[in-house]
Amino acid sequence: MPIEDYYSKSESANVTFGPKQLRFSAALVKKYDLSNYKHARIGIDSELRRIYFAFQESGGPGIAKFWGRAEKKSGSKNIAMGSIYSDYDWLAPMQKEKDPAKRQFELEVIDPLDTEIYPKYKYFVTVGYAWAPDRNFHDESNYPEEPGVYRLKKDGEVVRIGETNNLSRRLKDHLKDFHGEVDTFDFEIVANDEERKAEQKRLFETFRANVGRLPKLNPQAS
Repeated sequence: MPIEDYYSKSESANVTFGPKQLRFSAALVKKYDLSNYKHARIGIDSELRRIYFAFQESGGPGIAKFWGRAEKKSGSKNIAMGSIYSDYDWLAPMQKEKDPAKRQFELEVIDPLDTEIYPKYKYFVTVGYAWAPDRNFHDESNYPEEPGVYRLKKDGEVVRIGETNNLSRRLKDHLKDFHGEVDTFDFEIVANDEERKAEQKRLFETFRANVGRLPKLNPQAS
């Protein structure tokens, strides 16, 4: 078996960020039967850090090209991402990441329940840390022991953003301090201390840009 055939059949089904484009592995192209598509519609959700995709045969304004790597006959395909990288600060680091494993992400199919929200798209990639679904703040069994970034909520509104090396311990403290002011929370598992602080800063900046202040249970000088 030629070596290029071996790699194309053995590689994992993932999307890899490269310096100028996203690469859809041969296994992924085969899994979702994407080989005949020539174009891709791309959508961005900065809050969830997701990139949405819909593959199609014809192009048009704002539609990216989806082309194969014919030179290696691997079956993988690419989408140019240069301008999108520069538009979103949470995507830009992917261009500089040296560890290939940290540049690879899973392509997921949009849940049918979400098709009303994202009617044009069928797939998405969550870049970086993924948020866990909302959990009941008053049930301590919901508190993870891992390090991470969290958001406390009341009636769907984010009322506090924080980071900690032990989510369970911090959330138990908040349960005493903010009883009645919080009903749910969500979180991201982020092991690295510097990355947690950077993610918290990003969330603060995004919230302030959208609302004009920090969440009401955060010290407003943060």
